[in-house]
Amino acid sequence: YILNWGQNDDENTAYIYELYSDGDALAVHSGSDAMKALMGALGDVMAGAPELVMLTPAAGKGL
Repeated sequence: YILNWGQNDDENTAYIYELYSDGDALAVHSGSDAMKALMGALGDVMAGAPELVMLTPAAGKGL
C-alpha cells in the first residue's frame, strides 16, 4: 500500500493506494482479521466511512 496525505484544502484526508493481483486477493485481504481490527480502530478517528474507488493501473515500474 501507499499512504498519501491530501494537500491544500484536503490536508486532513488520507489516500491509500493498494494493488492486488485480482478480485479474489482483494476479497481475502478485505475480510482478514487484520483489516477488521484496523477498521475498528480507525472508526473513532475517521469523519465517515471510507470511500472505495476501483482503478486500473496504466503504467508503473514492476507491473
